Amino acid sequence: MTQPATQLRPGRLDYSVPESSYHTGTEISFSTLKYALISPLHYRAACARKYADTPSKRLGRLSHVAALQPHRLGELYRVWDGTRRGKAWDVFEATATSAGLEVVTASEMAAAEVIRDAVQRHPAASVLLAHGDPEVSCYWDEDGDDFRGRFDWLTDESSAPVVLDLKLTKCAGAREFGSDAAHYHYPMQAAMYLRGYKAATGHDATYLWLAVENVEPHDVVIYEAGEEDIELGEDELTRAHDAVRVARGLDSWPGRCTYRMPIRLPRWAFPWRGDDDEGAEGIGLTADGKEIG
Repeated sequence: MTQPATQLRPGRLDYSVPESSYHTGTEISFSTLKYALISPLHYRAACARKYADTPSKRLGRLSHVAALQPHRLGELYRVWDGTRRGKAWDVFEATATSAGLEVVTASEMAAAEVIRDAVQRHPAASVLLAHGDPEVSCYWDEDGDDFRGRFDWLTDESSAPVVLDLKLTKCAGAREFGSDAAHYHYPMQAAMYLRGYKAATGHDATYLWLAVENVEPHDVVIYEAGEEDIELGEDELTRAHDAVRVARGLDSWPGRCTYRMPIRLPRWAFPWRGDDDEGAEGIGLTADGKEIG
């Protein structure tokens, strides 16, 4: 699928932006732009939503540090093994916060360390992470709009640049992770970040997903975004950006649909429909071993 040419103006890479500062930026980011694929209304709501930390985000952040910067765990975190209330907790939290440290539970740290060990055991992953830079922020202009992205890990293979994206998943199998990738629009993120990297450096890069299972046996698989994957991502990126620009130009932010349409019920909701192509008698319901209905 051929996409219209996108006007990219020179961008920049920044290796020192703290995560908290990055999230306060006003540029278009993948985390909000993906909602434009649902509707402009969903995109505007995502932009208005204040960034809020949650236990799942905290664990994801901790796991990223454990996998990509294991030597910094002690620099960035303090472990509290107890109830988060009472005088002892108040003193511990205040001390850690004043030192610029984040407090995590013992179980959270143990889970992150399992992720760290799994990544370090993987021969190809350990090579990719032997050198490079973590949490690299990228800023660029695309068709007059300011964009931003944050690379989990930026490295190279035989002098060719590589953007590595760490993804935690319940199953790193090709079919299962591929389904996650499509559902969460990972190709769109890849296409967006590759555009940003080229705007900032003038070079193309390879995009890799480092899929790490966050449940036993904690398998690790590296997937490369292929040409067709990036093509899909480019299509989603263009559609999302176009939707935002049209809505902004009209100052109208519609939802999914502005007209009446039929509902699409799932097949299983109709007991008289069979599973084969030519139809069937229906689903046989039984009670006490006898067919009913």
